[in-house]
Amino acid sequence: MNLSDLSIEEAEVVLHTIKKAKPQSFCARRDDRYLEKRRKCEQTLRTEFARKGGIIERTAPHYLVVEHSPWLSTWYEDGSFIKIPIEEFDARTISFTYGDSMPTFSPKVDDGREYRKKCYTYEEILKMTREREPLVQCITNFVTVNDCANIILAAGGTPAMSHV
Repeated sequence: MNLSDLSIEEAEVVLHTIKKAKPQSFCARRDDRYLEKRRKCEQTLRTEFARKGGIIERTAPHYLVVEHSPWLSTWYEDGSFIKIPIEEFDARTISFTYGDSMPTFSPKVDDGREYRKKCYTYEEILKMTREREPLVQCITNFVTVNDCANIILAAGGTPAMSHV
């Protein structure tokens, strides 16, 4: 369950509780129109995904990140992550944005980047990643360095490995 599964009133109570209990948290800094913007963004994503033939099983999405995001981990106290193989999902039910969906679909962001205001299918995001051959900086340990590099190579990226 997430904020989008709740009514607007219930979600506002949750956000207010977080702002009061954790005023320095990322969540507490969201503006008063956050829920309205979030719901509009989610509706746009659903519409775009359906237009591409995507299968929509939930009204409220589950938000996931491809691979671990150290930046996203800073949003939460004692944050953690799990890895779920893509094969565990029906790829026809998953949509992707290149970057976080809120700024990707924000009317305030108009930087001309080709991925703005776009929703991608699994096949499209793989193609996009492979075409760009992104350089991915990895900070890892000796045990996982080879696995991490191979995962990035398999996805079409170029790994830049360092260890801690």
